[in-house]
Amino acid sequence: MVRGHHVASIIVEYADQHDVDVIIIGNRGHGKIKIAIMGSVALNVFHNTRKPILIIK
Repeated sequence: MVRGHHVASIIVEYADQHDVDVIIIGNRGHGKIKIAIMGSVALNVFHNTRKPILIIK
């Protein structure tokens, strides 16, 4: 959490406000159980933006 907001929301909002062409984000590759419990920033950005996204592992 950053200043009371989810990181994914901040990334999506920034991309929209600055009219970026593509979002490039890293993924650590946490296990399925950890992602199911905590979620994944990359996954949340992917589901909440209409911008192209490149996820690097």
